[in-house]
Amino acid sequence: TSTRWKALLRLYLSLVILIHIEIEAFSTTTTKTSSKSSVRTNNIPKNYNHPQQRRTRIHERRTSSALFTTSTAVAAQQQDGSASSNTQNNKQPIQLSMMEYTTTTSSSDKSTPILFLHGLLGSKRNFNSLATTLSHLLSDKNRPILGMDLRNHGESPTGESMSYDLMAHDVIHTLDQHFSSSSEENQKVVVVGHSMGGKVAASLALLYPERIDGLVVLDMAPAWYDGDCVAWSAVRDIVQSLATKVDMTSCTTKRDVDLQLRPILPDPALRAFVLTNIESSKDSSNNNSVDWSIPVSTLHHQLSTLAGFLELPEEVEYTGDVFFIAGGQSKFIRSTHLPEIQTYFPNHMITTIRGAGHWLHAEAPDDVLALLVKYLE
Repeated sequence: TSTRWKALLRLYLSLVILIHIEIEAFSTTTTKTSSKSSVRTNNIPKNYNHPQQRRTRIHERRTSSALFTTSTAVAAQQQDGSASSNTQNNKQPIQLSMMEYTTTTSSSDKSTPILFLHGLLGSKRNFNSLATTLSHLLSDKNRPILGMDLRNHGESPTGESMSYDLMAHDVIHTLDQHFSSSSEENQKVVVVGHSMGGKVAASLALLYPERIDGLVVLDMAPAWYDGDCVAWSAVRDIVQSLATKVDMTSCTTKRDVDLQLRPILPDPALRAFVLTNIESSKDSSNNNSVDWSIPVSTLHHQLSTLAGFLELPEEVEYTGDVFFIAGGQSKFIRSTHLPEIQTYFPNHMITTIRGAGHWLHAEAPDDVLALLVKYLE
C-alpha cells in the first residue's frame, strides 16, 4: 500500500511538471519504470490520464469496438455460412504445433525455457534463425528455446475464435502436454512475443502469472487498436485483401499468387512473408494447384477481435520484469499506450531500435539479440 501511494504521488508530481513541457513520443531510446517509480517525465505523453480516467476512456473505446465486432461477426456469418467441420470448439484449448529450435545435450535445472510466439500471418519458423543464434550467445548453451504455431497459423489446428484469452489457454495447454512426461509440472517459461504473439504473451502474463518467469514484447502494446491507428489499418487492409481480392482458383503456382499480390503489396519482402502461407499440391490429374495453408477467411472475420485485448478488472497486473522493444519506424507502440503499459505492467522497460520497423527481429536481428541476451542473462 505504501509503495502504491508513493507511485501515485510521483505520478501527480510528474503531471504538474508536464503542464510546461512539450513531449515528442519516444524522444529518448529507453524508458524505464518500476513499481516504485512512474514513467519518466520526459516520456509521458501530454494527454496522460489518471488511471481511473484511463479506465473510462478504454471502456468507451471497447464499447464502440464491441458494437463493431458484433456487426462484423453477423455480416461474416451471413457471408461465409457455418464454420467448417474441422474447426475446434470455441471454448476448447487447442494442442498447438511446437518445436525446439536447438538440440540440447542435457537439461538445465537453473535456466527457464524460452518460448517464442509469432505474429499475424507468421509461424514458429519466423524465429528459427534468431532462436538458433540466441542459443549460442547465452551462457547456458543447453537452455531450451521453444516455438509454437498459434491457432489458425502454421501447422496448428484451426479455431473459430481468436480471442487472446483462448490463445493464451492454447499455449498453457500445449506447455502442460509438452512437460507432462518430465518432473517439471506447471513449468515456467520466459515468453517472447511479436505483434499478435506479443498480445498473446502479455495475456499469458496477466492470466497465468505463476507460469511466466519473464516477458518480452516485440513492437506491440497491450491495447485496443481502432480505425484511427494507421499501423493497424495497414495490417487490416492486407488481410482483407488476401481474403477478398486474391483469386486462388486462377493460380497454379506461387508466382501466380505473387503477381496478384504485387498491386496490393508493393513491398517484395512483405509479399515473400505472406507467400510463406501458400501450399502447393497436385490434383487427381497431376495438375499443379496452390491454396492458402491457413484459414484466411477466419482471420478476416476475426480482425476486430485481434485488434482488441483482454477485458480485465482494474487491479489485475503482472509484477514481473517486462521488456518492450519497439521499432523506431513503427507506430504500434505510441506514447498514448503508456497508460495501459504502466497499469498492466508496473515493472517495465521500453527500448526503441531506431531505424527498425514492425518486423524488427528480421530488420535488426543483431540489435534484438543483444537486447534479449541482456534481459535473459
